[in-house]
Amino acid sequence: MRSEEDDDLPGPQVDRISKPKRGKSKEPNPDYLADTMDEMDYNMCMSNRRGKGGRSYYLKFARDYLETVKNVMSPLTVEGLGRRYRRQNSDFEHLHKSGKASTLSPLSMTVEDIRAFIQYRWDTGVSHSEMMHEITSMKSLFGFMGTNVFQEFLYRYPQMKAHKTRNMLPSLQEDEVQRIITFGSAVPTSDWQRIRAYALVSFAICSGLRSKEMRLCNVEDVTIGPDGFWLVKVMHPKGEGTYGKVRTVIMNRDCIPIMERYLEARKEYVIRTKNPSRALFIGNRGPEEHLQGNTLRKMKDIVANETGLDFDLRTCRRTFGQRLVDKGVDIESVSKVMGHTNPVITSEVYCCKQEDAAIETIRSMYEGA
Repeated sequence: MRSEEDDDLPGPQVDRISKPKRGKSKEPNPDYLADTMDEMDYNMCMSNRRGKGGRSYYLKFARDYLETVKNVMSPLTVEGLGRRYRRQNSDFEHLHKSGKASTLSPLSMTVEDIRAFIQYRWDTGVSHSEMMHEITSMKSLFGFMGTNVFQEFLYRYPQMKAHKTRNMLPSLQEDEVQRIITFGSAVPTSDWQRIRAYALVSFAICSGLRSKEMRLCNVEDVTIGPDGFWLVKVMHPKGEGTYGKVRTVIMNRDCIPIMERYLEARKEYVIRTKNPSRALFIGNRGPEEHLQGNTLRKMKDIVANETGLDFDLRTCRRTFGQRLVDKGVDIESVSKVMGHTNPVITSEVYCCKQEDAAIETIRSMYEGA
């Protein structure tokens, strides 16, 4: 530091051939497409029925599609789509084996095959947001193949589509935030797993970064300004490569004590394990490894279980915004540091002025009149 979305879904189990291990750094790199395609080739070679209608025919089209769009999508988007298409392929295999899908060939699929798949996904309990990503990815793939079966499904079964909602989401209360900070201050630096977990959650509350943004944050992205405030430069924002913009966030000072102790523990961990990773929150899989999404959730669970609080990392992000609004920061400034393209998203979904604060503002205005 210097100064200044594989899901565990039900389905048939198959014998996997030996697969060579390789690094899976989430940091974008020139070989990102090759890695994604290698993974797809591996999935395709699991079956020798690779002809039309074979088990991996879906992945063949997915691979061709990703090759086509690789220059207009960010590396992480391509990688994420690769994982999604592999899981969709597995789901279709399960549905075909159970007799709910008539074919494994995307070119031969019917509206009813698509309906069975979407119903299966809904039955797993996915959110509307996740289903929107699912439908968008399949719509793009089937459109690329030149078949209108997916579009026909959307016309015939509009009730099965996902709907975007903008309900105000919850945030932590101030006493809950302080409870997390207090618990974290009691964790010894020798307890690597717990000190890392409390530092991560405190960092999320005090920076408002998204899960992906925290995972890909490097230690040099955090600096200390002349005024003593900690700054974090978000190098991998949502929408990276398209609408996303690199931004700088000034952090709430509440997290400084736990972060200072975490950085001490991190330094000792790097020396002890000889791990040269520059990731702020080091992963568990080897050099240069950033945290995986599932690991973030497990780390959050450590804090949630010990403090007795029910929250997720999105709650931490909303808490960051709400605390700023409660302190009188204008919504446009809050929107900017949270990385929103429109302040309306910030005010409708993430944070808004509380009623008692609004009344107090109006009262002060009347008294001064």
